[in-house]
Amino acid sequence: MKRNRLFTFLFFLFSFIFLSFSNSIAGYPNLAAHFNTNGDLIQGWYWLRDTSGQHYAQWIFEKIPVGNFDLALDITALATDRPNGRRGLPAEFYLVYETLGGNVLVRQKVILPNISLPNDPLGYTCQGQVTIPRIIIQDSTVLLVRIERISTYDNHIAFHTESIAIMRSTEPEEQITSAQGYQASKFYSNGNLIQGWYWLRDSALNHYAEWSFNNIPAGRSDLVLDITALATNTMDGGRGFDAHFLLIYGFPGTERMGGVFQTKEITLANVSPAHDPLGYTCNGFITIPRDFIAGATTFFFRIERLNPHDNHIAVNQNSIILYTE
Repeated sequence: MKRNRLFTFLFFLFSFIFLSFSNSIAGYPNLAAHFNTNGDLIQGWYWLRDTSGQHYAQWIFEKIPVGNFDLALDITALATDRPNGRRGLPAEFYLVYETLGGNVLVRQKVILPNISLPNDPLGYTCQGQVTIPRIIIQDSTVLLVRIERISTYDNHIAFHTESIAIMRSTEPEEQITSAQGYQASKFYSNGNLIQGWYWLRDSALNHYAEWSFNNIPAGRSDLVLDITALATNTMDGGRGFDAHFLLIYGFPGTERMGGVFQTKEITLANVSPAHDPLGYTCNGFITIPRDFIAGATTFFFRIERLNPHDNHIAVNQNSIILYTE
């Protein structure tokens, strides 16, 4: 009898340890191993609020579990419109992340809603989650995350070392076995060719660029486009401008089957580092749903400017890299 009780106790003990270990991998927050910022320190929070836009906060995460699940950044910040400012305002910023060695660089705009309760004396607290698709970072176990204000006119925002935690995404998982990037089989543009880039900049909006991808393996997973472009406001223009355009995509069809197309308005954030002599580089990841072109193995993409007053943009054959299963 004592032996059976001992066995039962050990069984439940080891079951508890196993479940605790599993939960720690799947859902326990991974806090940053390193944190640095040049923001103004006030009561444990570093405020990004300078008039020159140089303030930033940066986290480095290590030992990220490898798997086929996406990651979620759980972000908490403070926000107000000025020193000792108003309550109830959102936190808006650029979120930049890259893997070890700078192999992947993504820059996206994020808006965290203000979640302060009425009894909060300040009312500055903002919180939300941003999903990082596993297909982008693949098997990397180190991730650098950086936050910058979008404009010096935006709300002041504040962070500390535990403001970002990496969680396993709670969204439905896709069984991604590996990520493979495909380059276009065909490319054509009627833009102005300058040093290997085709500039779409005519006032009549006749300039365009087209890519065709052939022999892409069939599957049910969505497509992810890694798009890189150049952008400026005029000929030999200024740095730091985003690329805004219309993306037309779909299945081009054959003689017996007509094409199926959809459109999406895209803005790629300018990701040029400070030492870039031009400052024209824009990049972003765009998800294309595959359900409306299920079974297709050939894909077509076309980029056009939307307005003659939009920024000039430039692309080339390697501007679109397609990822799928």
